[in-house]
Amino acid sequence: MATTHIYIALMGVTGAGKSTFISQCTGEQAVVGDTLQSCTRDVQVHSFTYSPGVMVHLVDTPGLDDTNRKDSDVLREISAWLSESYSHKILLNGILYLHRISDTRMQGSGKMSIALLYKLCGKESLKKVVLTTTMWERVDPAVGERREQELQTTEEFWGFMSKHGSQVRRHYNNKQSALDIISMFAPQSFGAAPETVTLDIQKELADEHRTLDQTGAGQVLDGAWGKEKESLQRELIEVREAMTAAVGERDMTMATALHEQQTEMDRVVENLRREQERLRVTMEQLHAERLAKMEEMLQQQREVTRSLTLDLERKQSLYRTQSELEQEEQRNRDMLNTRQQKMMQDLAEKLGSMQVPMDPPPAWTPPATDPVTVASPPITPEPIPPQEVIVPRPQFTLFQELRGFPGDIGSIVFSRDGQRLVVGTYKNQIWVWDRNQAGMWQHSQTLSYKSTSKSDRMFGVGSMHTIDTVVLSNDGRLIAAGSVDKIIHVFELSVQGHGWQESACHKNKLGSMESVGKLALSPDGALLVAATDICADKLFVWKAVPPFLSKRTCVQTIKVKTLTASADDLQVHALAFSPDGRLAVGLTGELVVCEANPGDGMVRAQQVLSVRGRQARSLAWAPSGLCVAAGDEEGMVWVWEQNPRPGSVMQLVAELQQCSGSLEAASLAFSPYGNELAMAAGNGAMYVWKRDADGGWVAANKVEHAGSGKLFSVAFQPDGQCIAVGSKGVVNISNVIR
Repeated sequence: MATTHIYIALMGVTGAGKSTFISQCTGEQAVVGDTLQSCTRDVQVHSFTYSPGVMVHLVDTPGLDDTNRKDSDVLREISAWLSESYSHKILLNGILYLHRISDTRMQGSGKMSIALLYKLCGKESLKKVVLTTTMWERVDPAVGERREQELQTTEEFWGFMSKHGSQVRRHYNNKQSALDIISMFAPQSFGAAPETVTLDIQKELADEHRTLDQTGAGQVLDGAWGKEKESLQRELIEVREAMTAAVGERDMTMATALHEQQTEMDRVVENLRREQERLRVTMEQLHAERLAKMEEMLQQQREVTRSLTLDLERKQSLYRTQSELEQEEQRNRDMLNTRQQKMMQDLAEKLGSMQVPMDPPPAWTPPATDPVTVASPPITPEPIPPQEVIVPRPQFTLFQELRGFPGDIGSIVFSRDGQRLVVGTYKNQIWVWDRNQAGMWQHSQTLSYKSTSKSDRMFGVGSMHTIDTVVLSNDGRLIAAGSVDKIIHVFELSVQGHGWQESACHKNKLGSMESVGKLALSPDGALLVAATDICADKLFVWKAVPPFLSKRTCVQTIKVKTLTASADDLQVHALAFSPDGRLAVGLTGELVVCEANPGDGMVRAQQVLSVRGRQARSLAWAPSGLCVAAGDEEGMVWVWEQNPRPGSVMQLVAELQQCSGSLEAASLAFSPYGNELAMAAGNGAMYVWKRDADGGWVAANKVEHAGSGKLFSVAFQPDGQCIAVGSKGVVNISNVIR
């Protein structure tokens, strides 16, 4: 019986769940990109038997917002595979486009991805596109349905494609759900041929012999770059005119600054030009590049195989040597045992011949006696100590010590690409560190602000404030921090290359005698939630004014008592947003998990978790968004987890404490994969817990920081290879060895 082959392309932004979907269908252990790093760099095909006589081939494509590759490279890779398969008469049977329903809003990369999808397919092929939402386990069903409806009814999202035949389906993160979606492309009757589809990009490259920049998909990218380049060129003209005027006025400081700005803008324009140039390739050139890349990968694989073979031979040689040594040792032990037995027998015979009877012998003749054998005393085996269940412990080795800070390190945050470190410290200062090409951290800029309060300036209070919370937007271009003068200071990264500059100050609706000590920024950057240090019984919600994340307006002032029925002290001790946009509020005696509406900024309680009268002073969410931890003033760490099934709630799974006594849990951090939890403690030590094989939490390590007195902050680098710990005037960055 001939086998029917079905080819389905999977597309979507990085982290939409393509690799997970494939692993659920094929049973393969796929690498899932929990971090910003995309785990699919090139087009890969994964095959499995769907039913007797039906083989499904899932074509995994890199995301169009891949963190490690330019959009032009991703489009070239996808176009090369599609055109090459078309040239070999291999046609797709459909396309799955995956989108996270947990996203609170459609990002710019998502809009670009949809525009490219439409141009890759063409209007006639949209009927073979299935728009699939993923990660329903991370949202409330009602919220998910509302977002799904918005996707289908908004023309620039999925509305246009839905009108032209694209179907919308939900993937519930299990194998059966994945196979149900695959069934939409499988033949409905035995022996029937599955429908195929020819995409516009295949016709344009293979049949019409266009270059990639002349295709519809290429023009989407080329047009976006062209607009950006034109805008920069207009700004360049203004900068050059201003520079000429500065030179004429002999203002050399301004002229130098403008020259640096012009150089940076020239560099950006040149990069955009190169991106456009990379699209001017034919199908044949794309195929040649793909072939060269495959040959290079094959050669690399041969080198890896050769290295592994040599390593295996070396280990086998060592094993043979070790085996021979063990055999020689066993022969020596056998010879020694033989000698000892011979000596015992000789001794027994001598003792037998020396024995004298105590009584006279009887009249009768006794029978001949055998030689007396002296039995050796029984050997009692030593007791074997009970075997402990050993959890592999991460080890920490100091990589670099960052010094020069004016005082306590109140907060530490890494950028999502792990190349920048932002530190909040004493005297209202924020220190920015960047990694150089050698991987070392270098201090690049110090941001500071002075109190605007007259009394603060008079008594010096404003200048002595330690920044307890610094937040960094996911795109790495915005920093926000609170100050003692009831102001939220916002700094923005300059596109002209001038570093960080203060772009906004938010102060309306904050109390007259209150300093801003707690901040949390939603994953999409839309909401900034603040709480004050004095009379901290309110939450202030600031919403971004599109398209500028730095420009915000206070849309809600929420009394904490409306979130909980508790009559206890409702002071806010900590705030933290989850990856899916939920807000955790740490109070005295309770931790409240809330839904934060990005539309109106309203915060509504979903679940109240008890910490039994303690103060939830530090909070951390696991990257999955299904686990949250809170640390209290006595060093106890509480861990709750939520089942991924829709409608499930948080359950307390662990109460962790390394030792008794007062050692405030000043800061908490989960590792990027959520299997390790670190605490910066008030006794100058960092405590680390690790998940065991049963899913529980066990103590894994304790790292003393000599001379630090107290730790204030801790953060994992996004790749999990390093951890940063802040104390008094020092940030220690250590390698994590697992």
